[in-house]
Amino acid sequence: MRASSDVRRTLTFVLLVAALAPLPAPAAIADGQQTGNAPIAGSWWQSGWKLCKPVAQLSAEEIDPSIENLEFRPDGTFAVTWQGGGAHTEGVPHVFIPDYTGRYTIDAAAHRIRMQIVNGLFVPNDFSGTGTYAISGNALTLTGVWFGTRRATHKPDICELTFTKR
Repeated sequence: MRASSDVRRTLTFVLLVAALAPLPAPAAIADGQQTGNAPIAGSWWQSGWKLCKPVAQLSAEEIDPSIENLEFRPDGTFAVTWQGGGAHTEGVPHVFIPDYTGRYTIDAAAHRIRMQIVNGLFVPNDFSGTGTYAISGNALTLTGVWFGTRRATHKPDICELTFTKR
């Protein structure tokens, strides 16, 4: 029983170190693209989505939990946590670990965004991080971006995701 507890503590420590390790700086970007201090910097929660082609109804198996926290940091890194996702370390310090983290770049003039996953507790294999963004008030709309399928049996036909700033 003690060996299992030691393994669990070691695994928690390794995950904590990996999550807290600084990500490498984004590579230099050409064509007027920017990193850092992006207009999308901040924490967002998923408040809506739009299907590419309307359908009468979606089944429960086709719907994933929404993204509880999408954080774009001014240093060009981002983090994604679905509702009920992520992990918490035990003891002190008590740290929250997102589902996955990565790097992003934007082209502010063209409202284009590119994201790449670096690591995570759960890394979806159907992630698609290239698309466009629009900001209106406290709403961020991402078009053509897909953060991956968490529990759904397949990717729904969603073309647009809407987030509200925290």
